[in-house]
Amino acid sequence: MTVTKVNVPEPKQGDLQVYHIQNVPAAPTNYRVDTVAEAVILVNQLARLDLRNPRVDSNAIGLTEWDGEEWVEWYGKDGLQSFDELCDGAEDEG
Repeated sequence: MTVTKVNVPEPKQGDLQVYHIQNVPAAPTNYRVDTVAEAVILVNQLARLDLRNPRVDSNAIGLTEWDGEEWVEWYGKDGLQSFDELCDGAEDEG
C-alpha cells in the first residue's frame, strides 16, 4: 500500500481523503488514499501513533469523499455505515 500526503487542489468525484488532526483545533493533515480498506489501515496506524505520543492531547481522524463540490464525510454505499463503525469492526476482527 502506498499512501501519499497531498494537498488536493482539484479532486475528482469519489476521491478519498483521510484527515488527521492532532491537538484539536489544529489544522488537519490530509492523506489521499485509493480505497476504504487503505483508509482503515492508515487511520488505525495514525491512532496508535497518537496514543504513544505524549504531546498529543486529543485527535480527530476520519475519511472524507469528494462529492463534486466539497469534501463530505464518507458513508458506506448504502449510506448507513459510518467510517467510525467500519474502523471499530476492523479492530474487533484484528
